[in-house]
Amino acid sequence: MTRTAAALVWTEPRTGVPMKPMSQGLEAPSKLGFTLGNVVGMYLAQNYDIPNIAKKLEDFKKDVEAKKKPPSDKS
Repeated sequence: MTRTAAALVWTEPRTGVPMKPMSQGLEAPSKLGFTLGNVVGMYLAQNYDIPNIAKKLEDFKKDVEAKKKPPSDKS
């Protein structure tokens, strides 16, 4: 690591070449993927009958509760 007058610069240990922050190159693809995912999700929600998973799970829990056996009285 070398220090310049402007800022702290991280360098490659063997070559002394300045290193870029890792997040700098990953910013654009992640934004593109997030945007594309949202657009596809909105399209699917508007044009297809997507099941409401929360409601299905709630119905499943009610069915399981209804099918539970009552405790047996063995005294």
